Amino acid sequence: MPRIDIGEVRYFVDQFLNESQKLKEALTNYRKAVAKIVADKEIKGDIADSAKDYYQTVHYPIVDTTKACMTDAEEILKKVYHRFS
Repeated sequence: MPRIDIGEVRYFVDQFLNESQKLKEALTNYRKAVAKIVADKEIKGDIADSAKDYYQTVHYPIVDTTKACMTDAEEILKKVYHRFS
């Protein structure tokens, strides 16, 4: 049976955590940018209202859920790594 090199696992976990943090920061910035558009009273009309509603009802939950999933994955990886190291 092949062995797992704990150094490789540590490298993977570190890389994942770094990239996860970058992604969560990018998603936070994206959500803030969308919030500014949604709050902009100068953007008006039926199409604008529909677009704003779409962003609030579709994009916000996707962003929030993705960030939560990334946080969960980080915690799981940390637990698995600590269990084997």
